[in-house]
This record gives sequence, C-alpha cells and structure tokens, in this order.
Amino acid sequence: YLEASEPVVKAEEKANDMISRAEVVAKEIKLGSIEYAEDVLSTLEHNLKSMLQEVERNRTELNPGK
Repeated sequence: YLEASEPVVKAEEKANDMISRAEVVAKEIKLGSIEYAEDVLSTLEHNLKSMLQEVERNRTELNPGK
C-alpha cells in the first residue's frame, strides 16, 4: 500500500473544501430561486384574483337582472 504524498493529500483536502463550499452556494441559490418563484406566483395569483373580480363586476353590470 502506497501512502499518498503530502502535495497529493493537500490537493485532495483543497478539492474537498472547494466541493463543500460549492454545495453550500448551490443550496443557497436553490433556496433563493424557490423564494423568488414563490413571490412571483403569489403576485400573479393576487393579480389574477383582482382581474377575475373585475370581470365578474363587468358581467354583472352588463346583465343586472341575472
């Protein structure tokens, strides 16, 4: 069994550290994108509800007896 040389060990440690940091950043980006999508969808839902209410009011005005 050959023991890894010090430069190889240091390179592996550095690579593992880089991978760990990249995973943290990737998780932060994912969480941020989910939060952004939720905000956009919430705004869209609000706007669609408002538009639907306006359509319903307009239909009622056109057909007041119904």
